[in-house]
Amino acid sequence: MPDLERVLDRGETQYKCSNKLLALKWKDKREVFMLTTMHNSEVSGTGKIDKDTGEEKETSLHSGLQ
Repeated sequence: MPDLERVLDRGETQYKCSNKLLALKWKDKREVFMLTTMHNSEVSGTGKIDKDTGEEKETSLHSGLQ
C-alpha cells in the first residue's frame, strides 16, 4: 500500500499493485486516494500544450488513467 503517513508534494504520486487491485495516492490541490480494479498505473498524455513553451503539459496521474 502507499505510505499514507508521508505528505506528498504537488504532482507526486504513489501506488501499489497487487494482482488486479491498484491502490493510488496523489496530490494535486489535496491528497487523493483511490482503490480500483478498473485502472492501471500508466500515465497517458492529454495532448495539452503549454502556450509559452510549446511543450506538452505534465498532468497528474489521475487525469491519464487508462
